[in-house]
Amino acid sequence: MFYHCFNSIPYHKPCPAGLSWSQVQERCVFISTPIEPIEPVEPVEPVEELVNGCSKGNPCQNGGLCEPSGKDDLFCLCTENYYGSRCEHVGEGTDLSVLESIINGNNNNYEHVVENVLSRNNWTDILAVVDVTGSMQPCAAGVYKWMKLSQDKTKNIRYYVFFNDGDDKLNSAKKVGSTGGVYGMSANNLNKVLATMQSAMKNGNGGDIPENDIEAILHGIEMCPTCMDIIHIADNKATPRDLVLLNRVTKPIKVLTCQVDVAGVNPQLLNLADKTGGSLHTLDEDVVNLSAIPVGEKITIGRRTYRRTSSGFVVV
Repeated sequence: MFYHCFNSIPYHKPCPAGLSWSQVQERCVFISTPIEPIEPVEPVEPVEELVNGCSKGNPCQNGGLCEPSGKDDLFCLCTENYYGSRCEHVGEGTDLSVLESIINGNNNNYEHVVENVLSRNNWTDILAVVDVTGSMQPCAAGVYKWMKLSQDKTKNIRYYVFFNDGDDKLNSAKKVGSTGGVYGMSANNLNKVLATMQSAMKNGNGGDIPENDIEAILHGIEMCPTCMDIIHIADNKATPRDLVLLNRVTKPIKVLTCQVDVAGVNPQLLNLADKTGGSLHTLDEDVVNLSAIPVGEKITIGRRTYRRTSSGFVVV
């Protein structure tokens, strides 16, 4: 404040903005504010973007080849005489003698479901999700033979996912959504696709009966979001343990059923196809338009009849 006179009468008046009254100079002066020195800032190291699971190095042992399987996941293609998720075990892993005998032509007792279904349907932009647990060797061999012999058809497959339900993980350690043992590979290199399938088979045979089908399907959709035809080559004798994840599946699933016996198609696989707006395919039949079947109505597949209820299809 400073004194200002008006008609010889002094009164207090504030200094203008930015000025302050100086008792020494008896006038308003500019405020002198010392500038504090700026402390040097430590340089920030650039954050490396994680391109894929192998970008930080190769965790595979014994000469194994690291293959990315998503942004932060990977699997290993092992050299001969090694197996395991990181090629950490010496040996051959799961016995693949059935698969090898079929591939080598010494055993013609394999399932023709895959070649029959894919031959009678003109699907394109295919994501193939394949169960390769132990009991599926005859069907997996059919997949192998079909891939080797049907080049004109295999070009329509863009991505493969092979799953073995946890890489021989203890049953008690299997968690819905993160069981593991899921191997994904782009279809542009057939030799790598075949090696990936064999690695998935060597590293785990499934253990208990329920399997991580939906986890594998979700992984495939994430890796190939533009794939339009999603086919799931499923073990008819095993019910998916992770059906609670089915509401996350955003595309219709075409379920190809292997190992169908006199008991008929597993109704849970029929429901998987139905609830995703997909279809079900056996050796001889293509069951489509499931959503058009009203509650209470029946459908016959093979020698079995199924009735739609409010919660899904059941065997009659």
